[in-house]
Amino acid sequence: MSIKAKTFAEKTEEAFAEKRGYIWATSGQLWTEARQAALVKKYNSDPVKYADYKLSAEVGSKWIGHKVDDCSGLVKDIASKLGLKGVYHGSNHQFNKNCSKTGKIVKGQKIPIGALIFTGNETGKHNHVGILTSETCVTEAQGTIKGIVHTPLSNRKWTYWGLLKGLEYDFVPGETVKDEIPDSCTIPVTMDMTLKTLRKGAKSGDVVTLQKLLIENGEKLSKYGVDGDFGAETLKAVKSFQKKKGLVVDGIVGPKTWKALIED
Repeated sequence: MSIKAKTFAEKTEEAFAEKRGYIWATSGQLWTEARQAALVKKYNSDPVKYADYKLSAEVGSKWIGHKVDDCSGLVKDIASKLGLKGVYHGSNHQFNKNCSKTGKIVKGQKIPIGALIFTGNETGKHNHVGILTSETCVTEAQGTIKGIVHTPLSNRKWTYWGLLKGLEYDFVPGETVKDEIPDSCTIPVTMDMTLKTLRKGAKSGDVVTLQKLLIENGEKLSKYGVDGDFGAETLKAVKSFQKKKGLVVDGIVGPKTWKALIED
């Protein structure tokens, strides 16, 4: 089975838009009161043995009602939903056993969208993993406090890349021309992408794209930021942008508004 790596990245962005949370040793489960109570009971039974569960036991109740993952659990869950089998739960296992190629991140060297991005060093374990969802942005299950977030690839904690077996990548790092890439965390968008008409109340990966484009075009989303939820703040930003561009100020993001956001 061969699946486009960009599809893997798109599915990861959908998980971000769902506002998934983080619980240690999970992979896409819906977090419930019963599961939180069981985790707290397990941790309290032996805090030394189950030290990795400490933060999830203390503040994990904030994710009740949300799907949850840990860092490698997110990779495993997305892979499973796309039909990829044999993906391990554990970032070090994913680096050593699930990647067809791996390498060190080199400043200015392009990495294909959909690649796994790891922390670690040449002799140590790779104890954290994210997914490259644009040329410059890593989507990661960061921790119990923040859940799934975006982090710039330029962040120094990211040190290695890996190409997940079963995914079809556009290129292999080091086998293409090295073009300098920016340090910002943005997702490139072109008019050949299929972008749906959006209005207040929408929740999707397309809303994430909209919010990032609004920010790139100078609009402010200070209260909630990029969360995939087309709420009152996003509506206000859309109307402000439409007014500046001489468009119909209706707060509906159709072809003309998309075109202005992307091409201006």
